[in-house]
Amino acid sequence: MAELMGENDQVPGRVREEFCLPCTRKDKKTVATAFCYDCDNFQCTQCTDVHNVFDVMKGHKMEKASEISIKAVKFDMEGLDKCVTHGNLFQFLCNDHDKLCCGACAIIDHRKCNNVMEIQKVAVVSEEASMEVRSRLFCAKELCDSAVMHWNSTEISLRDSVKCLPEKINHIRAQMNKKFDDLLQDVEEVSATFMKLQLDKGNESRSNCDFFTKSFQTSLKFLDEVSLHGTVIQKFVAEHEIKEQVKIVQELVEQTCNQLETADISFRLNETSTLKGIIEGMESLGTLNTEKSKVTIDHVRGYRPVKLELITFIDLKKSKCDEGEPLLTGMDFLPDGRLIAVDNFNATLLVFNDCLVKTCSYKLSYHPLSIVTVSEDTMVITAAADGSTKIEFLQVSKTNEIAYMKTVKVSGQYNSICLKDDNHFVVGAFGDVRLARILSVSGEKKDLSVKFHSKTYHPAAVSCTYINERDKVIISDRDENIVYIYDVTTNSRVVVRDSRIQEPQGIAVGPMNCVFVCCKYPSSVVQISPTGVILSSHKLNMKNTFRVCVSKDKTKLAVSNICEGKKKLQVLKID
Repeated sequence: MAELMGENDQVPGRVREEFCLPCTRKDKKTVATAFCYDCDNFQCTQCTDVHNVFDVMKGHKMEKASEISIKAVKFDMEGLDKCVTHGNLFQFLCNDHDKLCCGACAIIDHRKCNNVMEIQKVAVVSEEASMEVRSRLFCAKELCDSAVMHWNSTEISLRDSVKCLPEKINHIRAQMNKKFDDLLQDVEEVSATFMKLQLDKGNESRSNCDFFTKSFQTSLKFLDEVSLHGTVIQKFVAEHEIKEQVKIVQELVEQTCNQLETADISFRLNETSTLKGIIEGMESLGTLNTEKSKVTIDHVRGYRPVKLELITFIDLKKSKCDEGEPLLTGMDFLPDGRLIAVDNFNATLLVFNDCLVKTCSYKLSYHPLSIVTVSEDTMVITAAADGSTKIEFLQVSKTNEIAYMKTVKVSGQYNSICLKDDNHFVVGAFGDVRLARILSVSGEKKDLSVKFHSKTYHPAAVSCTYINERDKVIISDRDENIVYIYDVTTNSRVVVRDSRIQEPQGIAVGPMNCVFVCCKYPSSVVQISPTGVILSSHKLNMKNTFRVCVSKDKTKLAVSNICEGKKKLQVLKID
């Protein structure tokens, strides 16, 4: 609406100039030549001509701007002309603060100001000032419109992007599923071919051995009959001929036995592959490994399953001096039959007699990991704490008195230890791809001439032992349900994988150089030959078996568990 002045505000003899409102909205100052009653504003000639262009504007009532009689109009200021604080009409202008004031404001807040004037005396309507205010309003409005337009555009773009995400992810999933399907097909084909070759070889060998066995049984029976009922000449002829037959067949038997081997097939995920590389075919999901190892007949003969019979057991409970229930992370037998164990949680060395009665305990200044007996009265404990690793030598008397001997600092972290000879240990490492090393009594370390599988372990996920007579290192892998048998002499390995081996934990060497493995699920001890043949599996009356050790005379086996609230220690007879 154009600014209007009352009749009393006009200066006699002077015609008031009005400006075109449409031009003003375009930041142009153009003198109006007409007034449109329908549009209710003053317009210049150019804007007036628009009425002749658009049909909707034809017929508007127009009049010359100079002939418009301007009258005072009562206008509702909607409270804009009142003081917010006092509710009174503005009466004064403080030029010092450029602020409108009511009477109360002038007295209270602006009494000390030098330039407070009545609005009635200084009120002047300036077209330029009005244009400046309008311009600023239009500019601010344009900024807001632009911001709204931006957010509208952003919303549309974002909704479109979100709408496309499921389709994109489904496409990626379809591509990955195809890669897995292709991989599965390749693995099934390769593994089936490999297994068929090995089974055919085994079946042929078994068939030959069965034939030879029947032939030998027939010959033995014939010799028995001749021995009972034949003449001297008949006996002589029979023995001579059968001897020749055996000589020929024995060569075939030796050929068959020389073809003995173990086989394993496994799949390892390629942890360094990227999603993009896999989809584009530049990288693989994983690798299928097939492995065969030669086995001599001497390695598979002479082993038998053992029987385990419970002798005694105790419940491992928290004592008055303990912070919590014992956690036995290492055990061994002394030569006289006493059992020694280290409680990692309570940092304590424990000694038990044949009946598992605790005869003494010794508080340690660190949390132990494992223990091994090195002589009749000497033991060695491994520990890793405060950034340093050490082995500590202690002595226990026949009267169960424990004395400190010495501490040797070593490099590396070892959670298992076993005796190699009088001056060396074989230690199992964690956090290192060198899974086992030789450690001297003075702390010097030496690598074994074995290429271990490339994997680092958490201390609770791996255990190690050593078969001295066979020069073999045994590694249990809890997460993969595997037991590895490494032959140091030949730098070869056997991978033992079986449904009876589930989450293998502690391992120990028993009679016939067989290995006893604690399996968590089901809670059991599995007997494995040094060549990797599973001989027996014994279920135990405890949950979550954890550590195992064997007496020096190979007649007893001790086993502990890690079941919270139901921890036990058992001793079993090996028969």
